[in-house]
Amino acid sequence: MTWFKVDDGFWAHPKCVATPPTALALWVRAGSWSAQQLTDGFIPSIVLPMLQAKPKDAAALVDAGLWLTEDGGWRFHDWDAYQPTREQVNERRKKTAERVKAWRDKTSSNGVTADVTNDVSNAPPVPTRPDPSRSYSPSVSPSPSVTRAKNGGDGSTTTPNGTDGHPRHAHHSNAEAACRRYAEERRLPVDADELLAWAYRLGHGDPWQGQRLVNEASEQTLEGMTSPARALRARLRAKVTQQPKDDSNVIAMASTFREIS
Repeated sequence: MTWFKVDDGFWAHPKCVATPPTALALWVRAGSWSAQQLTDGFIPSIVLPMLQAKPKDAAALVDAGLWLTEDGGWRFHDWDAYQPTREQVNERRKKTAERVKAWRDKTSSNGVTADVTNDVSNAPPVPTRPDPSRSYSPSVSPSPSVTRAKNGGDGSTTTPNGTDGHPRHAHHSNAEAACRRYAEERRLPVDADELLAWAYRLGHGDPWQGQRLVNEASEQTLEGMTSPARALRARLRAKVTQQPKDDSNVIAMASTFREIS
């Protein structure tokens, strides 16, 4: 994302004081459009209707000295003196991509990325909505500590090796596959196991409900972040604070586990 900059003295600049409001509105919209499209301040005449403006508005900007007339449209006066150029934006994006790649390469050296990639490529497809009446096989081998399990009336399953302190849920494998898919396809800076732990936490013990919030938090770009992992965890923590403080499901599942232990 690029930004179109407007300084805090724009409203009182002599060029703006005598310019009609509709022309100034065009100046702002057109600046935003040019920043997004990386045209270095050039505004083609064909986009004028899309910017909800008329030729007289463009003419007023030319008269005020805010725009210059060019073949096929207009150009912002001194764009490169106040706004980032296409070359600068592309260079910044290139450096960001190199920095993220270097971080991922460093992470993959300890086997984290490789494990995630292998598990995702071999994971079964995730259904649109899980069917509580079905029995789903975990995509990973269960821990030796899993010795007993009991199916609850709501379709949940409690076992000793749950995630983030929660009992293992019947939808554990589906949520795990979804988290691994997010980590791989979006090349996230955290591994799937951490995403699954967040899913249990956000879903109050139901990882399938929680993975939907994980999806929302992780689908937003992390490009340009100094610390992508820290930024993603901050978004997930924000999701936690937005959830109602109702742990009745977790308490009920924990009680069931105590009965069978």
